[in-house]
Amino acid sequence: MSRKTGRVRRAVNASSSDILDCLGENPSMCVANINIVATLADAELFLSPSIRVLRSSELTDEEKNAMWGLFEDNMHALYSDSSFGWKPAKRKKEIFHSLSRFLVVGDSEDENKILAFSMFRFENEEGENVVYCYDIQISSHYHRTGMGKKLIDLLCTIGKAFEMEKIVLTVLKTNTKALAFYRACGFQIDPNSPSEYLPADDPRKNDIDYEIMSKDLPRPGIPTSTCEAVLSAEIMLSTTLRTARPCVCRIPGRRYASHGAPQFNEPSGYLFGEKPLPPGQKRVKEDWENLWYWGMFGSMAFAAVMLYYKPDTSIQTWALQEAKNRMEARGEKYKYEPSSSS
Repeated sequence: MSRKTGRVRRAVNASSSDILDCLGENPSMCVANINIVATLADAELFLSPSIRVLRSSELTDEEKNAMWGLFEDNMHALYSDSSFGWKPAKRKKEIFHSLSRFLVVGDSEDENKILAFSMFRFENEEGENVVYCYDIQISSHYHRTGMGKKLIDLLCTIGKAFEMEKIVLTVLKTNTKALAFYRACGFQIDPNSPSEYLPADDPRKNDIDYEIMSKDLPRPGIPTSTCEAVLSAEIMLSTTLRTARPCVCRIPGRRYASHGAPQFNEPSGYLFGEKPLPPGQKRVKEDWENLWYWGMFGSMAFAAVMLYYKPDTSIQTWALQEAKNRMEARGEKYKYEPSSSS
């Protein structure tokens, strides 16, 4: 197991209390110091939020329903108008996956009241250890209170504590407010984003309606300026290698956050993952497939011919021939010849 893979595994195996401990003695203060004031029913509501770190398995059904309701309120229209469409069952499976972690912001007086949440996972993307932020959902009553910025800061703290290299997320291009927010938080277009690695004349580039953004996390104990100087060569090399790879099959196999695309490709149920072609269309075999078929069936035919004309070298045949030779040497008759009747 490599050192990088070991870091991700250590983060994945960390308990919720371990992650909460890395946020400080009182992580709720990170959110409480915003002095949240929300306008609800023409009245100002002062809140004292609290924050919890939970696994998907640690959420109650009521909390899951509240989170899904918050996600649906914020994202239904955006997903319906996107190329991915609104697929509730698939989206629920992604959000409440067994590896999902949650930063849940709730009212300290009523924990069942969820003000906001962020769902994230520890993953290795293109050889880099990252905190993949799938969702940051905030109730509409608490927008523009600084809560989203604080959640990003908490994710950065978690990523640094577990020696992750950056935070990655995906956002729809039509979600202009989210794009502006993430840029204000220090995010930039990631080299893995289709708008970066696809050639300018690639027709698929116009069909991509999302961007992958990332924010580098400085290594612990190293000043930011020094960290950037040390990592510049690595970033340049990794970017060059990514752009040099063929882009033909990159889009279907990539993994994206819930802002724009499915996180993983589910089994298609078809042979080799290929869907059957529409009626009237015939699949054209690739060169390697033709070579494979010719090689396989040619080898089978050659083996069949060789077995058919293979000389008989069994011990029984040798023993019979040896006995015939000895009988012939002694002048004995070894062939049966029926006597003619008189």
